[in-house]
Amino acid sequence: MKTIKKISLKEYNAMTYNERESLPAKTRQVFERDNACEYLMKIFKKNTKVFTILRHVSSSGMSRRISCVVVNGGEIEDITFYVARVLETKRHPKDGGIISAGCGMDMGFDLVYRLSSELFGHENRGAYTLKQGWL
Repeated sequence: MKTIKKISLKEYNAMTYNERESLPAKTRQVFERDNACEYLMKIFKKNTKVFTILRHVSSSGMSRRISCVVVNGGEIEDITFYVARVLETKRHPKDGGIISAGCGMDMGFDLVYRLSSELFGHENRGAYTLKQGWL
């Protein structure tokens, strides 16, 4: 059985594209998620408002595509890619929105709540650290 050398996030970030591609897919996914978490933690302060944009609703109403943006340093920044990495969800190839299945609730709030839970945990109401608004 082949053993895989444990590498740090810093070592992973220093790797070339080909070196990263030689790693198992699950290992790459874990590092990419960690990088996304690290980046989002840098830009999020307490009560940061994450704005959600409804890109598409399926004809049955059971699926939506939602993008996320945040004001960072006076600039509007699309963070949909990072949110999808953290939540390990798929993005639609056409508009890049996060595919969110279900209905009967505010799916933008659900997306931001799950993101906040992943980044800040559930202790001390960490899941409510980020605020949500629609654009």
